[in-house]
Amino acid sequence: MARILIVDDSKTDMIFISSMLEEHELFRAQDGIEAMEMLDRQPGIDLMILDLNMPRMNGFDVLLAMQQHPKYATVTTIILTNLEEVENEVKGLMLGAVDYIRKPLNIDALKKRIEVHLNVRNVRKNVEKHNRILEQMVMDRTRELMNTRDMTIRAFTRLLEFRHAETANHSGRIQELMGVLCRQVAVDPAFSTQLDPVRIMTLCQTAPLHDIGKAGLTDEALFVSETTSEKAVMTHQKHVTFGVEALREYLEKADDNAFLKTAVELIETHHEHYDGGGYPRGLAGEAIPLGGRILALVDAYDTAVCPADQEKAITHEAAVALIRSESGRQFDPAVVAAFEAVAEEFRRLTHGTEARFACRG
Repeated sequence: MARILIVDDSKTDMIFISSMLEEHELFRAQDGIEAMEMLDRQPGIDLMILDLNMPRMNGFDVLLAMQQHPKYATVTTIILTNLEEVENEVKGLMLGAVDYIRKPLNIDALKKRIEVHLNVRNVRKNVEKHNRILEQMVMDRTRELMNTRDMTIRAFTRLLEFRHAETANHSGRIQELMGVLCRQVAVDPAFSTQLDPVRIMTLCQTAPLHDIGKAGLTDEALFVSETTSEKAVMTHQKHVTFGVEALREYLEKADDNAFLKTAVELIETHHEHYDGGGYPRGLAGEAIPLGGRILALVDAYDTAVCPADQEKAITHEAAVALIRSESGRQFDPAVVAAFEAVAEEFRRLTHGTEARFACRG
């Protein structure tokens, strides 16, 4: 049973059409104004039989009004015309009607055409329903794959952290701090197009991988300090190359994979300095990708306030002052300005009582 709206100012035709469609749920209107009111009061009308020649608001005006509002797009419309109104038939079809029936009405033709269009509508609704189910299945599967990928990243970075217990939760903090700073940098019109929500999400998801190359380092090269030999420092810096090489093989096999491209970009550039004094390539200024410039500051802040050796930790205030002093040297001044605007959020995420990945000590 379908929901059908009959719009006709002729009482005779109204009775005639209604008697033919008794098995359906019927609604009636005598002109275009009543028809529009009925469409608004009765959402879910399946089919409308619309006379073109009516007082107050004719059928063409109804079709025009329906074109202007997407909510009427699901209503299948059949127009009623007189034998000599060929031009009106064409005009009605151009305005969105799917078929026409000429007066005087033929009972068999009318019933058959309504049956055909209701069947077409049902098929279309079933296809749309199946498409929605398939889309949901794809979304669920994609979400499952993304969750699996994220859990794999967390597990791997946790294995790196287990090599030195005091660095626990570094990757978790990096991910949260990266999100905060990216969103603040994006407020600047100069960077808003480079940091749309999808890009920010990708940067946050890949940020924990920035130090995966350290898995290839010896303990001596992994933990550098003032007393570490120059040779060990040079070896330590190779963790960038190790990390890039570990992912580049898969990047070459993946066709334009944004996740892997971003991960490689962050690994390769987060130790570069804005003035060109960093490593491994000595890039400077905007030659360093924006994601790398943001991560450089995030990583430096977390390393300062939550170092492996907690006895060497500095206060939040000291870290802010240190980063401010490196503006234009190690860090991009625009990124530093954004950091200062959200510095208290950094404090909350690293030392707040409700911080998920709070620093130890």
